[in-house]
Amino acid sequence: DGALLLVANRRDRSASLIEAASMTELRRIALDIDHPHGVAVSPDGRLGFISFEGTTEVLGGVVAVDLDSGEVVWRRELGQLHPGVMYLTARVP
Repeated sequence: DGALLLVANRRDRSASLIEAASMTELRRIALDIDHPHGVAVSPDGRLGFISFEGTTEVLGGVVAVDLDSGEVVWRRELGQLHPGVMYLTARVP
């Protein structure tokens, strides 16, 4: 049905875009971050957000990836040992 999975590859410092029906890897995205693991996708399916733990010497945070091109569009360090990420939208009254 065209459904895709975004998977963090912790040891490889990358993420994989996978076709869900066949479990075929369509793209491997180099992230250049330590310990990627938390994954969320924007509602429109254009961006993937992947959290990374970092190390005791390097801050953890989040990277945003353009899922069409595989390009890392931004990276933000947030602190140490971030275990996950989620994408929320909210309306402020």
